[in-house]
Amino acid sequence: MVLRSLVEYSQDVLAHPVSEEHLPDVSLIGEFSDPAELGKLLQLVLGCAISCEKKQDHIQRIMTLEESVQHVVMEAIQELMTKDTPDSLSPETYGNFDSQSRRYYFLSEEAEEGDELQQRCLDLERQLMLLSEEKQSLAQENAVLRERVGRPEGEGTPGLTAKKLLLLQSQLEQLQEENFRLESGREDERLRCAELEREVAELQHRNQALTSLAQEAQALKDEMDELRQSSERAGQLEATLTSCRRRLGELRELRRQVRQLEERNAGHAE
Repeated sequence: MVLRSLVEYSQDVLAHPVSEEHLPDVSLIGEFSDPAELGKLLQLVLGCAISCEKKQDHIQRIMTLEESVQHVVMEAIQELMTKDTPDSLSPETYGNFDSQSRRYYFLSEEAEEGDELQQRCLDLERQLMLLSEEKQSLAQENAVLRERVGRPEGEGTPGLTAKKLLLLQSQLEQLQEENFRLESGREDERLRCAELEREVAELQHRNQALTSLAQEAQALKDEMDELRQSSERAGQLEATLTSCRRRLGELRELRRQVRQLEERNAGHAE
């Protein structure tokens, strides 16, 4: 009944016809847990899940699974894409899932890069603070030297003071240029960190939303395990019934032989 509902949904609602060769044999699944037939059933479920109206929700839930599980799911979908006809299941149906899953892997690496960039921003801020303090100190010293330059010649050594003033002005200009460069770099790094933080927050939100899909998948697996156990139990009961029928036949034959012996004994007694 479940298989028939899946096929009808795929054909009638999603307009994705399912060929006979892609239909799973539920008897083999129930009796032997055949891996190939289970794979066909899984592909059929995945095809419906990522093609229905709520495909975005299902895709996001798949992305929260473990990396190894995601890899198996992606292989199953890609195999389904190669087996189906272009009119039934086009690659565009699964493009969004593939791009989002790849984006998940890349963002996990970019999150670590974001931490490094954030640390870099903190280092730049400390450097800017030190440069600002040094700049302020040089500005104060420059003001003192300018005041000395404005005094009469007898009050100091103007030649030496002027040279030192020029040197300080040159150092001040270099510090200003370095300060501007660091501020520009800090702003770029800050924007980059903000972008990565937004992407990481979005990814975490998706991970939380997809946890329920993992639970549903586990529930489906448990249900399939129960069905397999029930099938094994049914096979055992059928074998027991066959044995009982055989013994019943043997018992009837023994009764017939007993009746014949009784008739013979009665004839001999007469």
